[in-house]
Amino acid sequence: MNGRVVRKYTSLAVLVRAGLFLAALIAFARLVPSGLSFSAHQLLMEAPLAVLLYTCLRSALRNGPWPSIVAALPAFSLYGVFDFYFIMLGRVPRLSDVRNLPELHDVLPFWQFGGMLLLALLPLILCGVCLERRHWLRSTALLALIPVAAGIIHATPGSFLRAFERVSPAMRAYSDAENVMYNGRLAMLVYYEAQRRATDVRIAEYRDREAYEKRMELAVDAIRAHMEPRNIHLVVLESFVDPSLFLNVEFSGPPAHRRWRERYAPHMGYSRSPVFGGNTAQAEFELLCGVPALQRLAGLEFNLFTGSRAWCLPQILSFLGYRTHASNPYKPDFFNAWAAYQGAGFDNIYFPREFAPSHESYLSVKNVRPSEGFLFDGDLFAQNLTFIGAENSEQPMLNYVLGIYGHHPNGIDKEIRPPVVRSLTHRNDFLLEATANQHYYRTQALADYLDQLIARDPGSIIVVVSDHLPPLSGGSASYQSLGYLGGDITRIHDNRLLIYSGGRFVSYPRVHHHEVPRIILDELTDGWFCERQHCAFKEWPTADISLATHVDRYIEVMAHATE
Repeated sequence: MNGRVVRKYTSLAVLVRAGLFLAALIAFARLVPSGLSFSAHQLLMEAPLAVLLYTCLRSALRNGPWPSIVAALPAFSLYGVFDFYFIMLGRVPRLSDVRNLPELHDVLPFWQFGGMLLLALLPLILCGVCLERRHWLRSTALLALIPVAAGIIHATPGSFLRAFERVSPAMRAYSDAENVMYNGRLAMLVYYEAQRRATDVRIAEYRDREAYEKRMELAVDAIRAHMEPRNIHLVVLESFVDPSLFLNVEFSGPPAHRRWRERYAPHMGYSRSPVFGGNTAQAEFELLCGVPALQRLAGLEFNLFTGSRAWCLPQILSFLGYRTHASNPYKPDFFNAWAAYQGAGFDNIYFPREFAPSHESYLSVKNVRPSEGFLFDGDLFAQNLTFIGAENSEQPMLNYVLGIYGHHPNGIDKEIRPPVVRSLTHRNDFLLEATANQHYYRTQALADYLDQLIARDPGSIIVVVSDHLPPLSGGSASYQSLGYLGGDITRIHDNRLLIYSGGRFVSYPRVHHHEVPRIILDELTDGWFCERQHCAFKEWPTADISLATHVDRYIEVMAHATE
């Protein structure tokens, strides 16, 4: 009887300790001002993992109140390091980021870097001090559960990912932060590591870094011999739809600014995006890396990037002696942008200081209007012009700018941007009118920006392109009813494109986003590049533009960008 009472008391004590631990962890997650809250769904995804970690550690430690606290410290430490990383760098950490410790040492002040290491290591040291040495076999067996579980996930990552996604169907491809808030910090650390491992398994045979580097260096050296270095400005605009292409809509006035209509609109062509309505990162992947976003490894290629460099356009230009700058006025964790830009080859990456306070940046979102939610293009362009104007270098420059204004739900502040056009035929379509008025102010800002770029540097190469069309109120059906490009549903991936090169506008009937790097390299070499390479955009529509012809190049880029 006494044995039963003892066992019952022991079981109750274990449950109480686990309950107190979980309650404290939830309170910690809610109170730390990182922006990563604790949702109810984490009780399903995160709580079992955290309690298992705590229970295994507690069972391996000596009896007493202090070991109960010590066993909880590694979980709190992981949460603390996770949130500190997110607060300071603006993106969700992955286990593979451990290899970036030297970079963090260079970026963070000594006290911050040292504090993070202490936060990570001290709980492990205390657990070692409190280990139950008299029952070393039990302690070792319980602690071994953690590497055994890790080994199983490492060996069968695909099965783990499928099981995880069945239990957690509401995964957000565009935001690591939302996934963490829904599933939990520890759960997503495991998920992203399994995702990385699954990618490794699928493309391991393509990974030969030494051979890849040698081959690409030889190819790019050939470009060097035929190029005339010029500054390159690649501007990608969120949902930059041209309302004049809605043939079934009559507006009260032109939905584009006069200077844009007179100087730039006549020279615009079309570029085919891999996406419609969202997933800007897919468009960015194609525009920067020069291969179609085939989704052979994941729904979003950028989400798999680790920061390991692939020979995308920025890396090619960097090897050719360019300074490469990427400016993004939104959050670094959005579509894994920071690691993605590193992997594409950018040497300098700028996010708003408000979202990545530990990194030097010229960007700020202090002027964002609450009713709009995103930095207006004109404010972004003004900051970018000041930045590149202050550059004092003989090196040519790649200036990549992503504008996020125009993102759904198309908020527009009517005090500073009052309506200038209205729809006479679709008067109840708020999104249509908001988009048309945004377009008016965006084209005004873009015309100002291009005027100044061309005046400063008439020999430069400038490419302006929309990432994708906005969804509007009815998705693709809206584009049929509004008569976009005649209402042809197959053209909802066609976006406006403007190319300026060395004092002239360049136009092609239609290109694909993934061909833009080739267009730039062809302009940089005065046509030599496409004399040596197959450039389908020069032969459209007769050229073979099947996506299947790009599979090997796609896998090669992904194999090295995900190392």
